Amino acid sequence: MRQDMARTSPVPAAHKPAPGFGRFKPPPDPLRAVFTSDVIAIWRKNLTPELVKRLEILCACGPYPSDPARAAEVRCLRAKKAAWEVYLFTAFA
Repeated sequence: MRQDMARTSPVPAAHKPAPGFGRFKPPPDPLRAVFTSDVIAIWRKNLTPELVKRLEILCACGPYPSDPARAAEVRCLRAKKAAWEVYLFTAFA
């Protein structure tokens, strides 16, 4: 492609930002926006093994335990929590 054409060629539609892009304001805590205290309260009333695991992921915070096995488990839970946060952040977009 010639040098002057490269500067004047229009940007293909696929590469243009979507309307409103840049003005998107996600909720401060995407997890709490979806998993509200009401949802968590309902889960706690009807515990299943799957809901227990979800609650462990949502509550993964604080200092690491001194037990290496438990610390590894908390790291895994925090990684899943971070993945959920990213997923929900993009879902709000």
